[in-house]
Amino acid sequence: MPWDLCPHINSEKSTVTIRTEKRKVDKPVIIISGIKIEKTDNKKQVLKSITSFFKTSLCCGGSSKNGEILLQTKNIEYVEAQLKETFGLENIQVQE
Repeated sequence: MPWDLCPHINSEKSTVTIRTEKRKVDKPVIIISGIKIEKTDNKKQVLKSITSFFKTSLCCGGSSKNGEILLQTKNIEYVEAQLKETFGLENIQVQE
């Protein structure tokens, strides 16, 4: 599934930011923002598919809102590696 999404992601213009926050009851949440999606009419669906990929591979909950992906996990290293390897994104900033 992720290889179908790669043509829709503009890896040259994307400056992806990964940050962690603590939400209710000190649960960690990873927020991914800055993914530029092009060449499609339904950008929300592409973002939802990327979110679904991460939720399945990390076995965690999550959602996509306002152009951001929220994942209920603390495995930030895996998320960063998957963005680089699977989606071909190179310009990634990690804020902890």
